[in-house]
Amino acid sequence: MNFQTFEKEQWESLVDLLAKILKVPAVSIFQYEAPFVEILVTSRTAENPLRAGTRIRADQLYCDEVIQARGEVLLPDSRQDPRWKDSPLVEMGLIAYLGLPLLFPDGTVFGTIAILDNRENHFLPENRDLLFQIKCFIESQLKLTFRKDQVVQRNLDLELIQENLIGISQELKAKNRDLEDFANFVSHDLKEPLRKIKFFGSKARNADSGELREQMLDSLTGAADRMERLIDSFLELSQVGTRPGHFRKTDLNMVLEEVVESLIADGDSSNIRIDKGLLPSVEVDPSQMHQLFLNLLSNAVKFKDESRPCHIRISSVDLPNDRCEIQVQDNGRGFEMKYARKVFEPLMRLNNSSVKRGAGLGLAIAKKVVEFHKGSIRAESVPNQGASFFISLPLSQQD
Repeated sequence: MNFQTFEKEQWESLVDLLAKILKVPAVSIFQYEAPFVEILVTSRTAENPLRAGTRIRADQLYCDEVIQARGEVLLPDSRQDPRWKDSPLVEMGLIAYLGLPLLFPDGTVFGTIAILDNRENHFLPENRDLLFQIKCFIESQLKLTFRKDQVVQRNLDLELIQENLIGISQELKAKNRDLEDFANFVSHDLKEPLRKIKFFGSKARNADSGELREQMLDSLTGAADRMERLIDSFLELSQVGTRPGHFRKTDLNMVLEEVVESLIADGDSSNIRIDKGLLPSVEVDPSQMHQLFLNLLSNAVKFKDESRPCHIRISSVDLPNDRCEIQVQDNGRGFEMKYARKVFEPLMRLNNSSVKRGAGLGLAIAKKVVEFHKGSIRAESVPNQGASFFISLPLSQQD
């Protein structure tokens, strides 16, 4: 519980005044935090041996009896009670005691308020009543502070709920975008090979010669293969970020080397030059990084300028705040900068220097992989001069 400075000052004034009126060495307020009590405030009288801030085991003090009884305790002379013979209060000469519990609104014990005297004292009824009135005043302040703390906590809870709702809202928006992408995928990209399958199937059925029928069947197989590739790519896109990442410290040079070897093995590499700079070791999911590099390099090869050899450069630079930036540059066809964000949208495909709807999922997958790693990706390009992709990644996935 947080106490304002003025509340403690009020309590100090109260105990000082009460000690002066009753002519006793000590009036104190104790805060209970099992198994200890702390002297929160105590009268500033010359004869008072107690000091604010002192922590003592509760079972060594008279207030332990108050806490257990939840009611008034009166000890005219504690020396007559063997339970208190070893109490530090007896050693200090504070032998007479009148104490009352201080309770929170929910009934739990905050502590005690007590009058202590260095001589036998049976405490007059009016003195006991005065202490009770002060107890009620302090408990009213405790109630206010308790309510304030509740309001503060509820506000914090509401802020947390609001943050969670914002997160859920953003997640729903992302899922809606995925649904829209899927609807577009089904309505456009899947229908196109389906139309071809139906068309070539009809042609094959009505073909006059075996050679023509064979050609139609080859076209059917090609359309089916294209549909399979589309479905695989879209499934890959939908799965990024939906399963836990297997993050570990990974040498990106080794990942890139595997991708380059795979790329060269899958096609004609005679007209492709790949320059690899030194890349850092980063905490990533290696399989997803493999997919990221594969998609970026495949994209560079796919949209190379046929009038010149394909040249791809991969490098990295260190960034502040324990981040790095991977740069993938090519000398391909490029595109206009107004399409720099659109190239990462699902089902968008470069056509010369513009962007049109198509089967383009590679860069969309790359973007999802980077974002899953708490990173960002951006593109820069000049038509007919190539494109550059900049991937910013944290060196560690730890928050």
